[in-house]
Parts: sequence; C-alpha cells; structure tokens
Amino acid sequence: HKGNDSWMSLRYKTKSLFTTMDGCDLVIINAGVWHSDPDLDWQLQKQMLVVNVVGFAAMAHAAFAYFRAQGRGHLVGITSVAAGLAGKVASIYSATKAFDYMLLAGLLRYAEAHKLAIDVTDIRPGFVDTDMIKVRKNKFWEISSEQAAEEIYVAIQQRDKEVYVSKRWRIIAWVLKILPDWVLNKIG
Repeated sequence: HKGNDSWMSLRYKTKSLFTTMDGCDLVIINAGVWHSDPDLDWQLQKQMLVVNVVGFAAMAHAAFAYFRAQGRGHLVGITSVAAGLAGKVASIYSATKAFDYMLLAGLLRYAEAHKLAIDVTDIRPGFVDTDMIKVRKNKFWEISSEQAAEEIYVAIQQRDKEVYVSKRWRIIAWVLKILPDWVLNKIG
C-alpha cells in the first residue's frame, strides 16, 4: 500500500491477480518485519505496523472475500509464538502478531458460523534460521528453514487450524500463559 493508492484499488488489483492466475484455492500470508526496538523508535514501530498489520489484514480480507465468492478456499497466515508474549525489546512486533492471530481466529469463526467451505490455518513459528533472527543472541529451539517448511507443508495439507513450528513451541506458549509477570520480565 503506497501513498495515494486507495483500498478499492488494492481490491481491484487483488481480484485482477486472482483472475490472471485463473483462480486460487490457497493463499499463504507471510507478512513479517521484526526489529529489536529497545528505544521504542516510532519509525521502526510504524514499519512493523504497516507490514505486519495493514499488509496482513489487506491480504487476508482480499483472499477471504475471493474465497467466499468462489465458495471454497484455504487461508494460511504466518503469525508467531510471539503473539502470546509481550517482549520488552520488540513489544510492537508481539502486538502485530497478536493482531494477526486474532484476525485469523475471527475469520475462522466467521467461516464456521456461516458454514463456508473456507479453511483457516494459523502457523505460529518460534525461531527459524532466517535473516530476520540472525541478530538475536538467544536462539532457543531454533530450527532450520527446511524443517519449518516441511512442518508448514504438512499443516497446510492437513488443513490444521493452529500449528506451532516446531511443535514443542506449543508447550512454551502454554507455559507463558501461566507464568507470573516477574518471571516474564526476566525472560521477555
């Protein structure tokens, strides 16, 4: 989304893309920018908001609308384990991924309530060996991008609703929900 482009223009371009592709049954949204931001720099935060929230939501909306009109489809969104943890050096990143998670959950509930043949899958990676995390010192349970791709592929094939990559992050996500703040402040 740039400058004077309107949302109608985006909707037209997306519809045109689906038409050019001669239809579409699967859309995978992997919109993610992460910055370590201990100084709460607004320009870094704004970039994460624009990409991780506005970009993600725009694509989710366009894909879901297309699938609803088509009568079927599968929307996959890459969120993050960070959606469940407010980090102290990248709080806005966690907030954007929590938004993405809630948007996907809402679209799933909408599809179920209206009995639509639209599957929604939330992929929540932990640390994956990519350029995005090369600067991190603590790479707890980091996995290769190949392993992550394999797990994501299986989740898409199975049309799972929510998947942690790798699966062991589900345990961490559960533990994070029950830890007291003083512990979270030490690790986050």
